[in-house]
Amino acid sequence: MITNSNRATAGQLGVSNLSDIQLAERIKQIEEETSHLEDELAFTQNELNTLYAAQDARKTQSLATTKLAGGRQ
Repeated sequence: MITNSNRATAGQLGVSNLSDIQLAERIKQIEEETSHLEDELAFTQNELNTLYAAQDARKTQSLATTKLAGGRQ
């Protein structure tokens, strides 16, 4: 439902003059794009978490090595 507050937005997006079929097609297209972006974001987030884990492991290894060396680096 288009309310007064989002009429301007609809007009700005150029969707006011679209037919019901065109609106449905555009909605489907955006839903597919959104799904793809969500998948991409999840992959990127997993990669970032892996990098954080690797960084933490290096810090832990560095601290352990320093302690084994008697506090010297």
